[in-house]
Amino acid sequence: MQIEFKKVPFSKKDFQISYNLVNFEGTFCKIPQELVKVEANISGKLDIICSRCGKDIDLAIDEPIELLICDGIYSPKEDDIDLDVVEVLSGSIDFNEILNSELESIRSDYHICDECLKDNQILEKEF
Repeated sequence: MQIEFKKVPFSKKDFQISYNLVNFEGTFCKIPQELVKVEANISGKLDIICSRCGKDIDLAIDEPIELLICDGIYSPKEDDIDLDVVEVLSGSIDFNEILNSELESIRSDYHICDECLKDNQILEKEF
């Protein structure tokens, strides 16, 4: 889903997109300083790989997302809200790209399957 930056309303607008078993839904609206605020949630199941044994696992995710989107280079002010900022240079907001970026961030984290967790607990008890 894409929307041109200049067409974003000042009143909250709902959005929802899905990718495989993951849902990305929430609201977005333009706020002062030519920014768009996104308040959303990513939920569902994500296929990832165990960092220890390489086994495929399903990770249940339920992540709140709050971010600002700026059309161009972002110059923070002293009283700005402390949120992540996405700079768009194309003039449009691509929610699919934002979702993909968030999912890749989750995938890049260190994840361990249940079997490896059990093995680790057994090793800790032995020492």
